[in-house]
Amino acid sequence: MRSCPPLERIVAVSDVHTDHASNFAWCEALAASPSSSSSVLLLAGDVSEKLARFEETLALLSSAFGAVFFVPGNHDLWIRPNVGADFRTSLEKREWCLATCERLGVRTEPTRIEGE
Repeated sequence: MRSCPPLERIVAVSDVHTDHASNFAWCEALAASPSSSSSVLLLAGDVSEKLARFEETLALLSSAFGAVFFVPGNHDLWIRPNVGADFRTSLEKREWCLATCERLGVRTEPTRIEGE
């Protein structure tokens, strides 16, 4: 298991749906929180069905928080013709999501965290 920086608090959110501008703005405000760098964020799915927005949101949050843990939700894995034909199946899109998380330092596996 990889270690994680010491933490002061745990923040848990889900269904941020950042395809909507107001929701992305809310994530920007969350990332700007003074204690975000010493906090762990648990992000429980439904970030965005759009690849660019998904990546942008995770990059924002992972640069602000001490650690980010993510579990994909159904909206993250949706395959719809009008959204793009990047993947044939939700399993292919899941692999892309997990690879994107790994590249950005977002944790999708069990990790030991230390704190008070």
